Amino acid sequence: MMQRISISSIWHNVRIRNAVYQILVVGLVIGLGAFMVLNAQDAMKKLGISTGFDFLFEEAGFDIGEGLIDFDSTDSFLRAYATAVLNTLKVSFVSIVFASALGLCVGIARLSSNFLISKLASTYVELFRNTPQLVQIIFWYTLLTHLPAPKSAMSFHDLVFLTNRGVVLPWPTENQGFIWIFLSILTGIFVSFCFVRWTDHQRLKSGNRIRGVAWISTLFIG
Repeated sequence: MMQRISISSIWHNVRIRNAVYQILVVGLVIGLGAFMVLNAQDAMKKLGISTGFDFLFEEAGFDIGEGLIDFDSTDSFLRAYATAVLNTLKVSFVSIVFASALGLCVGIARLSSNFLISKLASTYVELFRNTPQLVQIIFWYTLLTHLPAPKSAMSFHDLVFLTNRGVVLPWPTENQGFIWIFLSILTGIFVSFCFVRWTDHQRLKSGNRIRGVAWISTLFIG
């Protein structure tokens, strides 16, 4: 004998009712979003504003001061976008390297047995960790605006230049010499790694510690 299922019993089922509510909410959000998109498209059509990505292939009409690839004002918006992405990746890479190095040095200094070095590192950490980022942004912005102009830049051994537009760092150029230098650095890192592994093996084998490992491995990279 088949059991009769009533609408009331279905409605009082918590899982079914929750599913119905979720479907209604999702449908309401999709309908509201579609209404807003169609309304915006209609308004832009009346104002004569075209939509789409065709503008990416039009002439940009502006210059970008620095870029990893060549860019001119006559190039397209798409190339300008690619230049901006590459610049962002470049700044991110340099920032990560310097921030990691700074954090490592400060962390080691904080664990130092020297009282002055340890307290200076602790003061630096506590100062920046307990200061809101907005206050730090305002502080650094005010400091940068009072730095000299590019023509009167502060130079550090003609390698790093500090101006009110930021920091200018040396960057490798695309030539044959750079490729060989890069390969030599990679080779030095590999040889240094093998040397450290060999010294660890010798220390475990003989029980004697080999001194000057860090300095010798650094010479391989240099």
